[in-house]
Amino acid sequence: SSGINAEYGEVGSRAVIVCSGVFMIVIACIGKVGVLFSSLPDPIIGGMYIVMFGIIGAVGISNLQFVDLTSSRNIFIIGLSLYLGLAIPSWTNAELSKADN
Repeated sequence: SSGINAEYGEVGSRAVIVCSGVFMIVIACIGKVGVLFSSLPDPIIGGMYIVMFGIIGAVGISNLQFVDLTSSRNIFIIGLSLYLGLAIPSWTNAELSKADN
């Protein structure tokens, strides 16, 4: 079993994932559930985003423990990914503000 499955309860069945996906699609089609989510205040949504992206970042960083960081290729890939992830949004915002003027 992989390390990821062991951390999250060892659910390795595709049927569980398929059932979860179908459940989420059905719930998305029910209007009252959509109204519930759209009625949440913006600070609550912002807090949920902070937690969600914090967890995603932490899992990504924890996966680096399995990477050979003495390899120049791996260092390049990690560095380029971080640079582009930080540079592209600010470049896009600058270009969009130029286009608006």
